[in-house]
Amino acid sequence: RTNQGQAHNHLASCVEASGAYAQAIQSHLQARKIAKEVGNRSGEPVILGALGGCFTALGQNLQAIACHEEQLSIAHAMTEGLVVVKGSRYLGTAWVEIIDLHHEVVNALLDLGVATLTDSRVHNLNDPNCSPPVAQGLQTADTHPWQLEYTYNADMQCRSAAYFVRALNLAKSQGYGLEVEHAHLYLAFLAFDADLEDKALFHARGYLQSIVDRTHL
Repeated sequence: RTNQGQAHNHLASCVEASGAYAQAIQSHLQARKIAKEVGNRSGEPVILGALGGCFTALGQNLQAIACHEEQLSIAHAMTEGLVVVKGSRYLGTAWVEIIDLHHEVVNALLDLGVATLTDSRVHNLNDPNCSPPVAQGLQTADTHPWQLEYTYNADMQCRSAAYFVRALNLAKSQGYGLEVEHAHLYLAFLAFDADLEDKALFHARGYLQSIVDRTHL
C-alpha cells in the first residue's frame, strides 16, 4: 500500500509539471488517503503543500489556504513532540529517508503566506478603506527588524505578512538560506504595496544579502 502511495506522488508530480493541475489534485488526494491509512503522518505535510500549490494554480484560493493551514498544523504539531538526538531535527518516514520537520514548518508558512496573499489580491484587500488599512496594519511593527510582529487580523495581507515573518525567523534560526531569501522577497513586495519604503528596502537588502551569503557557502 505504501508503494501505491509513492506511485500516486510521482504521478502527481509529473502531471503537475505538465500543467494538468486538476489531474494532479486527484493523485495528491489518493496519496494523502494512503498516507493516512498507513500512518505516514510525517509525509502528509509534503502532500498537503503540493496539493495547496495545485489549488493556487487553479485560482481556488480558499481550498489552497485550507490545505496549507492543515500542512502547517501537522508539521508544527510534530515538531513539538520531536525528540532531538545528537542535534538532529529529522524524523524517519516510510516514503522518504528523512524529513526535516522544522523545514516543513518553514515551507508551510511560506506556502500559507503566498496563498493568503494571492487571495487578498483577488479580493482587492489593499483598498485603503479596508479595516484596518494595510499600511496601518504593517506599520504596527516597531520591534527589532528580525522579530517584526505583524498583527493577525481580518486583513489578509497583514496575515500574509505575519506568516512570512514567522517563516523568516524560523528559517534564520535553522540556517535555511534559500527560505530566508524567499521570505525577504515576499515581505519586500508586501511593504512596497503598502508604500512602506523603509521596510521594503530593509527586506530587499535582506534578500540580496541572503543571495550573497548562499553563494559563499
